[in-house]
This record gives sequence, structure tokens and C-alpha cells, in this order.
Amino acid sequence: MGQLPQEACLFVSLESLNLYQNCIRYIPEAILNLQSLTFLNISRNQLSTLPVHLCNLPLKVLIASNNKLVSIPEDIGQLRHLMELDVSCNEIQTIPPQIGNLNSLRDLNIRRNHLVHLPEELADLPLIRLDFSCNKITTIPVCYRNLRHLQTITLDNNPLQSPPAQVICRQTYLIAHASASQLILAGLRPCLPEA
Repeated sequence: MGQLPQEACLFVSLESLNLYQNCIRYIPEAILNLQSLTFLNISRNQLSTLPVHLCNLPLKVLIASNNKLVSIPEDIGQLRHLMELDVSCNEIQTIPPQIGNLNSLRDLNIRRNHLVHLPEELADLPLIRLDFSCNKITTIPVCYRNLRHLQTITLDNNPLQSPPAQVICRQTYLIAHASASQLILAGLRPCLPEA
């Protein structure tokens, strides 16, 4: 397909748009006509950048996994109603601090990228689920202990040197997905709920 057809941007009342696996490389600015759009799936395409104009839509769910993204635009912070963001399986190296403006974000999937650091700004979000597995993360910011709503954290396949136990143990109920050696290194075994 190459790009989203302009005709698709004429349905101004459209609330959900699934463009899964269409070889899309470009999304035209005309998508801004879709001011009722709350769900957008652009996964398994050929996008190398996340178009900035998407950040001016009233999205609640944005799925952009399995593309060729190398970054997330700073404008991402404008998506104040966004509840779920999935940019897994890309080539992203950094996450802009503006992600801390996503006051409604509950589910963040950034697995299988090239991330070395996690932004401290995530600690201010009402995240319930966080997946940063399969990256190059060596430490978890201690301020993540402020993620009081967090129920699931997936951190396996990272070269974690010393994941702070207090980050995870502070939660009343949390499912941590990691290798046994990572959990022991973190001193987490006593903190996990018994099976």
C-alpha cells in the first residue's frame, strides 16, 4: 500500500482504525480530519518515524509495534487521553521525557527495542502494566517505587546489574516477569506472591 489512502481520512466520525500489516511507510497529515479517532493500530508496517500529526488526535489506544521506528516524537506528550501505548519490536533508542505528560497512560509496552535507559518521568504515571523486556536496560530508576498502581512489570532479557528491590517490593500486589537469576539478584523472591 505504501501510504494510508487519503480517502480513508474522509470518514470524520471514525473512532477505530486498524491498519495492521499493510506495508505503510507514510501516514498523511489528512488523518487529522479524524477527530473522533480513539483507537489506531499501525502495527506491522514499514514506518520509520511516528508521524507527529498523530499526536493531535484524541487517541486512547495507539499500537505501533513491529515497525522500523527509531524514536518517539516529543509531541507524544500531547496525547493526554492515551491509555495504552505499544511501540514494541522497533529500533527505539530513547524515550522522550514528555512521555511523563501522558496522565491517563495505564499500559506501556516498549519491549524489544534498543533502550539503554528508562525515563524517570514514567514514575509520575498511573501505569498498571509496564513491559520493557528485551532491551539493554542495566538499572531501574528508584523513583519507580512511586508507581503505586503497577500490577505487572516485565523486565526479562535485560542486562540488569542491580534492579532495586524497593521498586518492586513497595507494591501491594505485583507480578514480576523475569529470569530467576534476575529476581534473586534483586532480592525479590520474598516479595513475590506465593503460587
